[in-house]
Amino acid sequence: MPLLLVSPLAADTSSMDDQTIQYQISETEFGVVVIQKDGMTQQEARKIAIQKAAETAQKYSYRYFVIESEGEVVATDTNQRQKAEQQMPRNMYYELFQSDNFGRYPMDQNTIPESSLYPGYRIVFKCTNSRPPAGGIDSCKVIECKPSQ
Repeated sequence: MPLLLVSPLAADTSSMDDQTIQYQISETEFGVVVIQKDGMTQQEARKIAIQKAAETAQKYSYRYFVIESEGEVVATDTNQRQKAEQQMPRNMYYELFQSDNFGRYPMDQNTIPESSLYPGYRIVFKCTNSRPPAGGIDSCKVIECKPSQ
């Protein structure tokens, strides 16, 4: 199961709220992650992800989208306040050179605090204006279309 790190840096090129993370991969390809908090089921998370995909398609003036991949992920909020002993692992450059550690406390001994791990559901989708031959979803059937469509 992939681990997704949520950070302020990612927010500069994507959209984020307490429950969803949306990001652009290419001109027509996007991703949505729904964080499953408060007992949300995988089916509910998938429904929200598809709704966000439809909103994204319409935002970029597309009518249809095709889900290219989907599945469970684990997300962590790196903005959360953590105790010093719970800090996220640093990269190898920091570990060996900047901190002058040289392996005394190797990175593999650091763990991500489980209290900030959340199950999530991610879809990656591609947008198009022409109806795909198979597997395409009409955004107007998921959410109300803008009058121009």
